[in-house]
Amino acid sequence: MGRKYDEPKYVDVKKSVHNKEVIGKFLSLCRDQSFAVLATQGNNECYTSLISFKESDDLSKIAFATPTNTKKFNFLKQNENVSILIDNRSRNPESINNITALTAIGKVKILSAEDDIDFWSKALIDKHNYLENFIKAETTAIVLVDICKYNYVSSFQEVIEWKPV
Repeated sequence: MGRKYDEPKYVDVKKSVHNKEVIGKFLSLCRDQSFAVLATQGNNECYTSLISFKESDDLSKIAFATPTNTKKFNFLKQNENVSILIDNRSRNPESINNITALTAIGKVKILSAEDDIDFWSKALIDKHNYLENFIKAETTAIVLVDICKYNYVSSFQEVIEWKPV
């Protein structure tokens, strides 16, 4: 038996914006959520993974940590193109119109410079202190995604596209 949701609003609008209010919504969603879904490709297949993440203040970058002996890490080395889905569906179980989702599309860089690793490790630990041992492990890589664009969906079908500077 399916859940009963409110009737979706059909807006079907796509627009590009540079509005501080909208960007504030993006930041709020990122800061409110601990987890996201990372989509990668490799070996002629698509793969999704749950990640803990940290966004930069200007939303131009998203960092996450991953073990190096995984399919996810191998796919990241094979193909730098990824997308990351951040959403609030768990906080809006009764209203499909109040669910928002942010898709970040970008290119990964596996960090190797100590300064970069230290900076993003600290940022990740500040947001996810329960992952400190994992983030600092020798078998963990810190990955940085340079974001090319975001697609933000609200009210079921209203889509806003934004490109960080």
